[in-house]
Amino acid sequence: MCWSENGVEVLGKSDCGRATIVALRLNNPLAKAVRHAMDLKKTAGLLPTIP
Repeated sequence: MCWSENGVEVLGKSDCGRATIVALRLNNPLAKAVRHAMDLKKTAGLLPTIP
């Protein structure tokens, strides 16, 4: 698995990875909205960076 270019969606590289993403609902609307909000806060410098 890997992240999409925008960092909001999880992408499966294999059939098993894609099935896992669907089974665990990793790209459900709430999860994607949270990742997007976290990215905006990180970009704005409102979140600490982890080395």
